[in-house]
Amino acid sequence: MSSTNNASLVPILDGTNYRQWAVAMKALIQSTGMWAYPEGKVSREYFPDTDEECDKLSTARKAEILTSIQEFEKNDGMVLGQITLRLSPTIQQNHQHCHTSASLWNALLATYGRSTASTVFKDFKDCLNSRITMNADPQIYFDKVFGAYACMKCNTPSGALGSPTWTREVTQGNNEGTGFGEDPSTQDSSEGSEVKVKV
Repeated sequence: MSSTNNASLVPILDGTNYRQWAVAMKALIQSTGMWAYPEGKVSREYFPDTDEECDKLSTARKAEILTSIQEFEKNDGMVLGQITLRLSPTIQQNHQHCHTSASLWNALLATYGRSTASTVFKDFKDCLNSRITMNADPQIYFDKVFGAYACMKCNTPSGALGSPTWTREVTQGNNEGTGFGEDPSTQDSSEGSEVKVKV
């Protein structure tokens, strides 16, 4: 699968989904072997500032610097383009001043990587909306709860969230799970069963 097709697996960053976007975007760039560029581990080389210092360089050294600059601009430009294409039009316009992939990545992290009331509420809502039925594979629901809770932990101050308890209740005539946060002490063990998951 080409990197162009892989790019469709990365959601468009709209300002509310930074955590999900960053994980997918990093994976895409890593798959091309160029994560060192937005990570800031590859620096652009420069010629000396003055003509006098530049004249002191050998012809071979000048050619080496020029090749390094061209390689950096090519590779970093590709990564910069990949990131830009997965941003909403408004965010693209607001970050036109970023001319390297590292500067763009850091600017997006500073702007959208911090916790806000809307991002925490969205993650909490995703947890509450998780349900399980007896006729379906429970693993997909566990994965959904774990994913939503992991995002919520990332978006809240350290220690603000305890370990959640997810319970499943099976009663006669009702196969729908009770969801997230039920108190297991209120359930009748003769009518159903429960599953507790610590995150």
